Amino acid sequence: MTTTPYKSINFQISEETRDALRSIEVRMEAVRKTAKEAQSHLIPLREELRKSARKLKSSLARIPTGFHVIEKCGWFPDLEMDSGLVALLSKAGPDAVDSELSKWFKGRLWDIETELTKYHLHRAGLICDAFWAHSEERYSLSVLSFLSQADGIWHDSFSSNVFRKEERKHICALHSVRDHRSVIGLFLSPLGQALPVWLSESERDDSFSNLNRHLVLHGLDTNYDTEEYSLKAMSFLWWSHQLLDMLKGD
Repeated sequence: MTTTPYKSINFQISEETRDALRSIEVRMEAVRKTAKEAQSHLIPLREELRKSARKLKSSLARIPTGFHVIEKCGWFPDLEMDSGLVALLSKAGPDAVDSELSKWFKGRLWDIETELTKYHLHRAGLICDAFWAHSEERYSLSVLSFLSQADGIWHDSFSSNVFRKEERKHICALHSVRDHRSVIGLFLSPLGQALPVWLSESERDDSFSNLNRHLVLHGLDTNYDTEEYSLKAMSFLWWSHQLLDMLKGD
C-alpha cells in the first residue's frame, strides 16, 4: 500500500521534467532560428566590411597623391580635411580642385580665424583685418595680409624667410622624418617642392597663372584680387600655423 504514493510522485516528477525539457527545446529552437537569421545577415555584413576596408585602404593610399595635387594647384592642406575629399582630389583636374577647395575653405573661415588669433596674440589685430578684408571682398588687401602674416609667423618660429629655397631646405633638414606618409611628413612635404606661391622668376614660364608672392608683392600681377587667390593665401597661412605647431612638439 505504501508504493502507490511513491509511484505517483515519480510520475509527477517525470511529467514536470518532460515539460521543462519541451520548454527548453522550444527555446533552443528559437535560439537556433535567431542564430540562423543572424548568420544570414552577418555574411553580407562581413562582405560589406571587407569592401569598406578595401575602399579605405585605397583612399589612404591616394592621400599623398591628393596632397601633391592640392599643392601643385596652389593650395595648402588642412588637418581637418576629410581623407575621402583628399583621395577624390588626387584624380581631379585643376578646375575641380579649385572649386572643391574654395568651398572647403569658405566653410572653414570662422574656425581658422578664431584659431589663428588665439595662438598669435601679437598678430591678432592684423589677422582679423585680413579676414575682415576677405569678408568685405577686398581681396587685393586680404591676399597681401594673409601672405605677410604667413611670412611673419615663420620668422617668429625660425627667424627665416620661408620663401627662400635654401631656408626651406634647412627647415626640412632640421625636421627630417622617417615616414613621409605620416601627418607631419605630409605637411613637411611642400617645403621641398617647387610650388606656385614661391616659384622664382627663373622657375616660372610664360604660361604661369597662379598665386605667387613675388608677383603680388612687386606689383607684377594686377589680377590677383580674387576670392580664390585670397582663399589660397589664407590656406598658406593656415598650413604654416599647423605645421609650425607640429614642429614645436616634434
